Amino acid sequence: YVSIGHGLSLKTAIRIALETTRGFRLPEPLRAAHELATRAMKSH
Repeated sequence: YVSIGHGLSLKTAIRIALETTRGFRLPEPLRAAHELATRAMKSH
């Protein structure tokens, strides 16, 4: 979650969000967690 506010401009917030999505809909940390959880569910 990135939000403009204290010391963070809209331009910077957009840049951070785009850098962490790497072409996917979700930011990389959330995407990786979702992928891991999905694999764990399928293995049980």
